[in-house]
Amino acid sequence: MNACQDSLKVYRSELSGQRGTTNLLAPSNLKLLPLYVLALLKFEGLRLGSGVPLDSRVCAMLLLKTLPVDDLMAYIYPRMFSLTDLFIDTDKSDNNPAIINCSGARLNRQGIFVMDCGKAIYLFVGKNVQVDLIQNIFNYNSFQEMPETMIKIPELDNPMSIETRKFLDKIKTERCYHPVTMVFREDSRSRMQFINNLIDDRSESVMSYQEFLLHVQRQINN
Repeated sequence: MNACQDSLKVYRSELSGQRGTTNLLAPSNLKLLPLYVLALLKFEGLRLGSGVPLDSRVCAMLLLKTLPVDDLMAYIYPRMFSLTDLFIDTDKSDNNPAIINCSGARLNRQGIFVMDCGKAIYLFVGKNVQVDLIQNIFNYNSFQEMPETMIKIPELDNPMSIETRKFLDKIKTERCYHPVTMVFREDSRSRMQFINNLIDDRSESVMSYQEFLLHVQRQINN
């Protein structure tokens, strides 16, 4: 955290040409530095407290040292997508959903959300998602019929299933290691594997992204 504060303080005072301002300034290549510093503070290998089992912490640190850069970036700060956006305009040739912030504010009970964590791909299924999505993607008649956790997307012969698997396969091809796929219902007892990766939100021991930016700004101004 100190390195982040010092870097942004030096840039503002020496390089930005705006010495009198109290705003938080950063060059284009460092704009995401606070975000990734916050993500590292929440990273299971570095997270403070006893909530992370020792074997998980050791595994995370080994991955931190060995993963290729692209995989590691997604492991530290995941990419999240709204899968339902995939079906909004099927006439487009490139209909990949846009990346959204890793925040619970972007989730809703009517949607299905994909999180690319580098070593794993998580799907979060909202409680009030449309029945046709449940049927065509997961091969169940309703949300209640779905198991709390699934480890595979069924291969079904319909456009929604084909587009979903095509999108997930595209993510997998970007990884050096084949990521596992896990599906969590909103009320699943295992949903915290997804929730814990919402880096922008406040966690038990670490502030939210907005709070962190304000904290860094106050430290620089002091």
